[in-house]
Amino acid sequence: MDGGHITPQDFDKYLPWFLKDNPSMECLKGGHALYSTAIKYNRINPNNPNDTRLHIGATFYMSFNTVLKTSSDFTNALIEARVIAQNITNTLNRGTQIFKS
Repeated sequence: MDGGHITPQDFDKYLPWFLKDNPSMECLKGGHALYSTAIKYNRINPNNPNDTRLHIGATFYMSFNTVLKTSSDFTNALIEARVIAQNITNTLNRGTQIFKS
């Protein structure tokens, strides 16, 4: 941790553990039940079997909304979904630039 924030190195180190951990009464934060297939990994150096470092590849996310009843509800839900997707894209693009430096 760096000033209360997880470092990119710690994120890469602990993400596989989180994704394998089943939620339980002791730890409700386990990610296996919902997110185990959400992230695909690529080995950073696939030609070196001793290098176990991973790079996050393809990912997906899920969102939920209230029951949609009218045409207006569906239209507004689609607009909001696109706003969320754009915010995620912007955040990831900023993070990519930060982590590359």
